[in-house]
Amino acid sequence: DELLTDLTNLSNCRGLKRAEPLIVFEGNVAADMRNNPRLLPGGGAEASKTSWSAWLGDAVQIKEPTRAVFRRQSGSNLVLVGQHDEAALAIFTAAALSLVAGQPDLEPMPMIFAQAVEGLGDEIANLLPELAPVQLTPQRDLPELLSAWNEELEKRNDGRSRATPRFLFVYGLHRLRDVRKPDDDFGFSKKGEEQSPYRQLVRLLREGPPVGLFTIVWCDTVANLQRYFDRQTLREFEMRVIFQMSANDSSTLMDTPVASKLGPQRAIYYTEDQGKLEKFRPYALPPLEWLRGLKK
Repeated sequence: DELLTDLTNLSNCRGLKRAEPLIVFEGNVAADMRNNPRLLPGGGAEASKTSWSAWLGDAVQIKEPTRAVFRRQSGSNLVLVGQHDEAALAIFTAAALSLVAGQPDLEPMPMIFAQAVEGLGDEIANLLPELAPVQLTPQRDLPELLSAWNEELEKRNDGRSRATPRFLFVYGLHRLRDVRKPDDDFGFSKKGEEQSPYRQLVRLLREGPPVGLFTIVWCDTVANLQRYFDRQTLREFEMRVIFQMSANDSSTLMDTPVASKLGPQRAIYYTEDQGKLEKFRPYALPPLEWLRGLKK
């Protein structure tokens, strides 16, 4: 105690200031995105043409907050899995804010809410378009949206469109019947199925990231996720946020049952291409007053 006091006094005498806020580990509460200056306008890193970051929550070690990094490469999509709808919405909010902070001229980001949100979550969802280029898209418009994105994919593959990054958010995949995998699907398409919403979404997941079209999805359970995508398509989500779930489901997503031991304020960020997993505290929904203060 005496040594720490001496160090503090010496620091004050020399006029030294702490570059980063004091790190306090609070394992029983969710992370507070207000403590991450990178989410503020102008607080992100210099705009990049090769990678874009979405902040997810606070790390449980002394390092910067946990983030998903989108790059122009196959598999660069993000999926959130687990029955933590409020945490999923908070991560969607933080992702939208951090993406626009790092890329001010970001193109409109469609966000589809297939599962209803209530209370604070509903107010935050309606406020997002005022803070970032978020387009709240009705669920019924999903087939039309996927057709438009597949047309854009064709243009980018042919070099007929600028390759600025675009992000599609899907909240509640398990409620979207239009893109559910057909029961008789065995991994190859039949004649006339190429234009179905399911086939369009699968193609977007596979071919979109290399040309700057990325997808972020939340689904409540592994069983529902498997009803929508086969094993091969699931590999297109190399970035995964995994909430507490059974040991079997955890092993399905990342070959280890460790997610069965997570608490309510914990999640794991897993990158399949690197085989790395990072435990972190997901963000909580922020106060409306703070979000309103971010308006330009």
